[in-house]
Amino acid sequence: MDLRRGGLGVSRESESASEADERIQERIVEEAGPAIREAILDHKRAGNPIAEWRDGRVVLVPPEQIED
Repeated sequence: MDLRRGGLGVSRESESASEADERIQERIVEEAGPAIREAILDHKRAGNPIAEWRDGRVVLVPPEQIED
């Protein structure tokens, strides 16, 4: 079955599910990037920290350390 037709599998002619997932992730980052950046800068202007994932842990970044 072909995913483009509502099937459960991926046809041999179409891209693999992991390739499709990768393309979708790239598109999400591309489209959401500017909005995410603006939200981060809003936090900085308001004096609020942001949470960031570093070395397998969540770290709070103080507003003065948020890059412009």
